[in-house]
Amino acid sequence: MDFSGLKNLRVLHLEENQISVIERGAFQDLKQLERL
Repeated sequence: MDFSGLKNLRVLHLEENQISVIERGAFQDLKQLERL
């Protein structure tokens, strides 16, 4: 999944998904992210 372009994203809900691996740095560009 690519989060580029979502620079104002503040909350990301990941419950009930099929993600098995999150790559290192996947969220590094989400400077406004407050809650994961």
